Amino acid sequence: MPFPEKTFNGEIQQLYDRIGEQKTIALIKQILDKAAIPYAFGRYEGEKHLAILTSRDLKFLCSM
Repeated sequence: MPFPEKTFNGEIQQLYDRIGEQKTIALIKQILDKAAIPYAFGRYEGEKHLAILTSRDLKFLCSM
């Protein structure tokens, strides 16, 4: 899966299977928090792990 899939403005970013990807998600969340940019986050585990960061208007995608 390429990184990042799209820009953050209303788009979805998906990654999470490797340690580097987990660190990247943590860094992105830290940057968004510091800039007071609202976002939604979903994490799903299975055969492969997936994390979804979306803008708040697409937060329903985190509940799938």
